[in-house]
Amino acid sequence: MKKEFAIVGVFVLIALLLVGVVSADVSFTVNDDADVTDADFDIIKAGAYGSGDKVVFWMEVRGKINVNPPEGYYYTYSIDIYTNDDKYISVGIYGYTYSGYTVKYAWLTTESSTSALTEGTDYIISGNKISFYIDKTVENLWNSGVDTVDFYTGKTSGSWSTTHTDTATYSSAEGGTGESTGGTEEAPSMWLFFLPGILGIIFIVIWIVIWLVIALWAYKDAKSRGDEHAVIWFLVVFLLGIIGLIIYLVIGRKEKKQQPPPQPYYYQQPPPPPPTQ
Repeated sequence: MKKEFAIVGVFVLIALLLVGVVSADVSFTVNDDADVTDADFDIIKAGAYGSGDKVVFWMEVRGKINVNPPEGYYYTYSIDIYTNDDKYISVGIYGYTYSGYTVKYAWLTTESSTSALTEGTDYIISGNKISFYIDKTVENLWNSGVDTVDFYTGKTSGSWSTTHTDTATYSSAEGGTGESTGGTEEAPSMWLFFLPGILGIIFIVIWIVIWLVIALWAYKDAKSRGDEHAVIWFLVVFLLGIIGLIIYLVIGRKEKKQQPPPQPYYYQQPPPPPPTQ
């Protein structure tokens, strides 16, 4: 009997050691640069660590975890996990708002099933950090160790056009130090980013054209009045704008328009008398 207890004890010790090794295999931190303009979707740090019979996968963003999007948008925070024996698990949460009603759904997907997650038990949101608690027994995920983990954020419109995404990636091939990528933003968001500057340029061009036309009018008006300073009045109105126009109207047009010089008088002889009968 003692021999049997000893054998069982050895197996228990080995199992505990394996749990410790597995937990160590999935303990890592990945750092990411600030490379997305929307802080709520800019991953700055992510990682995983063992906690009892669970492994906690977490990510932090530069702003805050936001699953209450405006009308017509989807917000997503998800993690894809790949093992050394090609098993796959995905966890995440998304929020979608339609007709003023917001739907939030958190999931756990394996190769065989998908189930809903409960906030406070399966995942926790705290400010700029979201953590997912996954049982080590799920699909025997931890038996062969974790190969790669992709941390993903996404902000998309109802038409599924991407506006902001970021990805941080852990790879065991990198010696457990982690590797980060991401910071992709498509044309619509960049267009909106530069739109104020473009509108400003358009406004400046329109303003220049308007005052160029007004200055040309002042120049022609001064010329028609015989003012030898017509070019100066053009520059005053064009460079000073409304102030220059007021100056011209008050001072430049004060002199009356010169009258054309009198035409020379030509004496006309009276017609000859009619011939006498």
